Amino acid sequence: MVLFNRKQQQSVEKTRKKPFFLKHRSSSVYILAAVSFSFFTNEMLYGIITPIMPFVLDSMRRGIDFNSMGTGEQTAYDIAGHEGDISSDTGILLAIYYAGFGGASPIFGYLSDRVFHNRKSTMLLGIIILIGSLFLFLFVTHYWMFALGRLLQGLGAGGVATMGYVLVADTSPADVLGTQLGRAYMCYMAGLAAGGPAGALFLHYGFKVPFIFSLAFVGIELVLCIFIIERRNMPKHWFENLKNDGDGRAATTETQYKVNNENDSSGFGGDDRSNGLTMNKSNLQQISDANNTAEKEYTLMDVDLQESATATPLPLRNSFSSSTPSTLHSQQLQQQNDDINNKNIITTTQLLKSSRIWTIILVSFCSGWAVITFEPTLPIYLNEEWGYNTSEIGLLLVIQLIPTAVASLISGYMYDRIGARFLCFITLILGGISLAVSGIPNRHTAGGAIPLIATTATNEFFASVYKAATLPEASLAAKALANGNDSGNARAYGLTNMAFAAGCLTSPLLSGYLYEQTSFFLMCIITSSILFLAAPFAFIFLGGKIIGFPCIKKFIS
Repeated sequence: MVLFNRKQQQSVEKTRKKPFFLKHRSSSVYILAAVSFSFFTNEMLYGIITPIMPFVLDSMRRGIDFNSMGTGEQTAYDIAGHEGDISSDTGILLAIYYAGFGGASPIFGYLSDRVFHNRKSTMLLGIIILIGSLFLFLFVTHYWMFALGRLLQGLGAGGVATMGYVLVADTSPADVLGTQLGRAYMCYMAGLAAGGPAGALFLHYGFKVPFIFSLAFVGIELVLCIFIIERRNMPKHWFENLKNDGDGRAATTETQYKVNNENDSSGFGGDDRSNGLTMNKSNLQQISDANNTAEKEYTLMDVDLQESATATPLPLRNSFSSSTPSTLHSQQLQQQNDDINNKNIITTTQLLKSSRIWTIILVSFCSGWAVITFEPTLPIYLNEEWGYNTSEIGLLLVIQLIPTAVASLISGYMYDRIGARFLCFITLILGGISLAVSGIPNRHTAGGAIPLIATTATNEFFASVYKAATLPEASLAAKALANGNDSGNARAYGLTNMAFAAGCLTSPLLSGYLYEQTSFFLMCIITSSILFLAAPFAFIFLGGKIIGFPCIKKFIS
């Protein structure tokens, strides 16, 4: 019966003991810190492997024990020629990683929504898979073991990334969502920058040391995730007397359902990011009326049952029969309430019918494409043109990634003020230009490798800006389709992460092939073209409102 089920649930929730440090463990500050540390750790591990992969693969081909490299017994820091197909093998390992990353994103989104019904357990699963990949790296002896470790690393990192973004989105109010996700993404890029120096430990202490170093960080990441408390899955009365932490869930809910009909008449200044979180007023009123009426019915039933029990000792089944009018009415109200809530649950198919979601997917693909283009080729190019070794390449990669940390914060700040449309359009164009001109510097140009690092760093900067802008845009677009419900968040982030991984998967394969078959210059020109092609779509469809092109607007609507 609905009455007994509800009262039993309320009784259990009231007697349930609160976890220790409930306020702090459920706060948006702690969740942001835990997610940010997870992003930093996972990307640091990724950054450790990237600069050393070509050298490890080359040592395998030449029969050198890479576990003894750096101990003074063996050296293999000069790659044995451009014709060795090392860049292709490196690109394949990168592609394997991002195949796992992209495949994990929708799977973990499904597990979060349909199996575990929470973000924390799903994120813990990703961390455990990541730990398994680290142990595999510690004992790797053959190429297939390296490939399997990269696949597991991608699966774990993809699951953690998807759930991390959703956790931050669940606990951040809409007016600072871009800033909060920008902070998390800043730690994501900072981990990449830290991975280079950590990978340089390989030069002095051997291949296993960076992964032992990483295991300590992943252990801390595991503990921080275990202590997370999701307010959405806990009794509401636990949090009634807690102060809002500034960016807490209460602020999110209040912002989530406000109605904002202010839009610029020209369509260029307005942005419906607030409207994206607006639930239909009539639905809210129906839910409120249904809840209030149901509570009154439950109270009246309690009085009737008490009077009936004292007046006439009828059998218990007659006094509490589910066929009484009040009970039937309560069941109808409960069913009506459930039906209203179910209407706001978004499916993957509904997400994929949105041109806004498809544009977010395209921009996410471009960010992965632009960031990873140089991964399999830049270490080799630096070694061939200027003779840099592993530690020197790692240091240059750190310098290259430093601007990305600033880019994430700038992107979040700007998104909260101008939205994704102009932000993504402008940075896609500028990023395409910087990627194209990166092919110009070589050993014969002035400045050595400095101009190359400057242009690749600029490309990374702009890629981080439009990538960070897609994070809050995906959440708000999903909530707009679900009338303010967050049921589509996990799948929306799963789709964007899958698109990012698809860009990261295809880019190294193409860039590695172009580098071997043509030149570094032509590789940069060809790979930059996709950014120029994507920019108009960002301008037309992002921000939740189609700008210009009436024929396209008519077709889409």
